[in-house]
Amino acid sequence: MSQTAVALLAVAALVSLVQWSWSVAVHHVDPRLIPACHRPHVRWLQAHTRGVQLASALVAISGVCLLAT
Repeated sequence: MSQTAVALLAVAALVSLVQWSWSVAVHHVDPRLIPACHRPHVRWLQAHTRGVQLASALVAISGVCLLAT
């Protein structure tokens, strides 16, 4: 069980860190430099950053709960 919990914590931390670094980086880029075909994806990710962070937090909480039991 502990391997599963550690894996959940690692995945949650990795996804959260990648999403955070992406959101910081995209705010420093001129939107005109992003290819037109990728702009809808960038807008979607910007709009759903909070949801990704929340899902990562829930996965981390479930990993901690799994470790506690």
